[in-house]
Amino acid sequence: MYLECFDKSNVIENIREHLLKKSSPLYEEPLFLMREELREPFSYFLILEALTNGGIRMNEISIKTNIEVHKLPKYLKVLENLGYIQKIYPVTERTKKSKNTLYCIADNFLKFWFKFIYPNFDYLEIKQEEKVIEIIERDIDSYVGRAYEKVCMEFLIDANRKNLLPFGFSKIGSWWTRKGDEIDIAALNEETKEILLCECKWTKQQIDLNIIHDLIEKSRQIDANLTKKFVLFSKSGFTEKAIKFMDENEIGHYNLKDIENLLNLQV
Repeated sequence: MYLECFDKSNVIENIREHLLKKSSPLYEEPLFLMREELREPFSYFLILEALTNGGIRMNEISIKTNIEVHKLPKYLKVLENLGYIQKIYPVTERTKKSKNTLYCIADNFLKFWFKFIYPNFDYLEIKQEEKVIEIIERDIDSYVGRAYEKVCMEFLIDANRKNLLPFGFSKIGSWWTRKGDEIDIAALNEETKEILLCECKWTKQQIDLNIIHDLIEKSRQIDANLTKKFVLFSKSGFTEKAIKFMDENEIGHYNLKDIENLLNLQV
């Protein structure tokens, strides 16, 4: 239904027409969903609001929502079953009960609404849509960057199915540490002890050597018994130095056209 509201014109124009006007069908859609599907919509709303800016831990959700930690699991499970949120843990963890578990909003529309629409209701109520457009245009790349990671993950899953990667994998997700180090995508073959580590960049700048070296440096924190391979994804391509280095070191690199060709998507 959301996609049917949009046409193939400019993304910002679609947002202005279908999300920013009080009369538009998606203006209060998440509020409607909460009221229709949940008994305590306010508590669930607070949790989704807390998760807006990325994966956080249960104790952080408790602090942001004032909901006691021991009461959170029932709320989180309901939201997870509805497909609104996702529980994630580093792909190298052996158990889903890892203490390094994070929660994030899984639904891209809800994520967008809580990031850009709800915080700016005051502007929209007084018909200051252009002010909200300025905010969206300023921050849209960082939002799309997270969605781009999911597209890159789909690309790898399809490439894995077609045997186009250096090795097959059995698990795919992300990797991070409690200190804040993070790798966008990690695909693991537990049987052969190989791991594919990927960085995804949705920026106007081409990927240069510093991004590659940073990925390699972060990988040193991962189990030394794993054989590591690397892949870079870039919206804007790669510098000549980066391409030369990656080709010499058998590091995969893909741009938007590569993803489109494999997934047959309009990117």
